[in-house]
Amino acid sequence: MSVSDDMNRPDNASLGANWTNIRNAPRITSNAVRGNTGGAYSLAYWSANTFNNDQSASITLPASWAEAGPIVRFTGADSGYTAMAHASNLRRIYRVDSGSYNLLANYDGTLASSDTIKLDVSGTTLDYRRNGSSLGTTTDATYSSGSAGLYVFGDTTVIGCDNWTGTGEVAAVTVRPFAPRVTRQAVNRSNSF
Repeated sequence: MSVSDDMNRPDNASLGANWTNIRNAPRITSNAVRGNTGGAYSLAYWSANTFNNDQSASITLPASWAEAGPIVRFTGADSGYTAMAHASNLRRIYRVDSGSYNLLANYDGTLASSDTIKLDVSGTTLDYRRNGSSLGTTTDATYSSGSAGLYVFGDTTVIGCDNWTGTGEVAAVTVRPFAPRVTRQAVNRSNSF
């Protein structure tokens, strides 16, 4: 199952009610995600659903961007994994530990506007994908659960990303009131039901 957000809504200082801000609230401006603070990361995770441990997140790069990426297994403690897509063609996977970035993998190649950048995590394997093709994998066992989301770098003048999708969420469960049902059973002569 997947959830998505095309970001097509009025300008707002946050992403909205389905998102939980981790740091420096990403914002909506002109139907895209932008940062909130110059020279700083803005991160949020999707909180309208609970995610399975195996999950993925993807973003679409706009015509012009500085740095952005999907995040997986993120918590409110500013910890999890991210796939960096930098305008200078840096493509990396980081483990984030309480806001501190630790490089796990670096991949060569170019990036372009309209590219879809995706980070998959299954077990301890992280897979950086560009337009559906794997650029490479790495492993890390530090974080085993959390939520999918996104990050952008920069202030409100720089478009970060658009069209977010998260997969691996657990569907919302509708709880219905329980009404006990009483039935009668006859007892036969051998006292068995």
